[in-house]
Amino acid sequence: MTRRMVRCVQGHPFDANAHETCPICASREAKVSAAPTEGSVSNGLRGEQAAPSPAPWHKTPLIWTVAGVAFLGATVYMLQPKTVPPVPANPPDLQKQASTDRPAAPSPAPAPAPPPEAIPAPQSTVRPIPVPAPAAPAPPLPTMQPGKNAATMHNAQRILTRLAQNSTDIEPPWIKRRDPPDQWAMGAMDDAAKKAFQAAQPTANVTKGLLLYLSGFTAQKKNDLPTALLRYEAGYYFGCAICTFALAGPYLYDPAFPEQRSRAQLWMAIAERIGIADAGPSVAFFGPGARDLKLMRGETPAGGIKVGAYSPRDSFMYGYARNGPGAMQIVDVARRGDSSAQNTLKRIGVDINKLPEMTIALAGRLIDAGDKAPADALDAFIERAAGGDSLALHILSVKSIANPVLDFDVETQLALSQAAAVRGKERAMIKTAELANSIGRTEVNTPGGPMNRADQAIFAFAGQVFELAPNQPVGPAIEPYLARLDQTQRNGLEPYFKGVTSALGKRW
Repeated sequence: MTRRMVRCVQGHPFDANAHETCPICASREAKVSAAPTEGSVSNGLRGEQAAPSPAPWHKTPLIWTVAGVAFLGATVYMLQPKTVPPVPANPPDLQKQASTDRPAAPSPAPAPAPPPEAIPAPQSTVRPIPVPAPAAPAPPLPTMQPGKNAATMHNAQRILTRLAQNSTDIEPPWIKRRDPPDQWAMGAMDDAAKKAFQAAQPTANVTKGLLLYLSGFTAQKKNDLPTALLRYEAGYYFGCAICTFALAGPYLYDPAFPEQRSRAQLWMAIAERIGIADAGPSVAFFGPGARDLKLMRGETPAGGIKVGAYSPRDSFMYGYARNGPGAMQIVDVARRGDSSAQNTLKRIGVDINKLPEMTIALAGRLIDAGDKAPADALDAFIERAAGGDSLALHILSVKSIANPVLDFDVETQLALSQAAAVRGKERAMIKTAELANSIGRTEVNTPGGPMNRADQAIFAFAGQVFELAPNQPVGPAIEPYLARLDQTQRNGLEPYFKGVTSALGKRW
């Protein structure tokens, strides 16, 4: 049965084919002056007969009733005697603004209110809000107070913002990511690492990435490259930036893995974007076509994120300036007169007599100059740190340059050190653990996630096992970190640490 929607005289819509009168008020259908044309749309009812408009608002009895009550109330209110409440000298909202901006000038005293007539006080459960006295002017901040200097804070923000933009945010389509992420991470680990992970319960994502990097490195030492690949990919997802270089290096020129070459080129270009120093020279010699690689991911603008955006010459200079060992070696060999190295550099437009200043040399100049360092040299060093130069980040985190504009507080030091650590700086891994421990809390917030005691122990171990010479024992160096763990955490981590130490040819 078709519906014929109409409105009653009171304006209620109803189906005239189903009800003779309005089922709400029993009124009959309101008469309309003209029928709607076929196919018209009225009152939101498509394909049905349009109902007439409701009665004008001024003819509705309810409106007049409400208006009468409001008028009566207003009349009674106007006949009541008036009392003027005192005006606070500094209202709470203005006082709050003054405490965070500058002290407000005292308000003039209010005029005395006339005595109220004796009328019954209204019953109320709302207590009056006491108005505190005006806040005293805040003392000015010292110009060179550590961590509070405006230039220092600006430099910290500039570096950390750039680092966040160049972090591990590109997700290649071939990564076999699984949810929940921790389950995916554990699936890529070896049994010893799984037990350590479950027992220690590290909370920072970068620590999980570092565990996966360690596991991948041990697999690579055993020549199990496919397993290493899976662990490095998972480690990259958890924020361990050095995994990009680890993913590219073994596969880039290995004839046993020809199908991995294109992926290796892409990983190396991502490593260059993140700031890995030795990635630049590798990208420089990719050859035609490889430099136009693009990555697409969920929210990337049209065209994708282009990697390998520099020219071959600029990529090489990028790596050399940041103390990349590969670039330094080629330049050194070319300077000794090797024609092959000279021709290789000439082919990409590198003149060994016009090389950029290296980070270590720039840092030396700034350390010698102290607070009298030239502004352009400071700016160049900050720019290198912001671009992911691990050596520059580490130098800033340990405050080797005695300059007020680089006198960062401990939280910023920790963030810079962590950024250097995940880019492969072994000494920064140790420093990250030291700084997190120095704050004195059981859990410390960092850009890579909250670090607890287990996170600190893992960072300290990774730095020691990579940095120490084979004849130096690792165990004594990390014993202070193991001693702060509960027994379950220690029982999970210590055997794992010993296994990694042995696999890397080091002594516990």
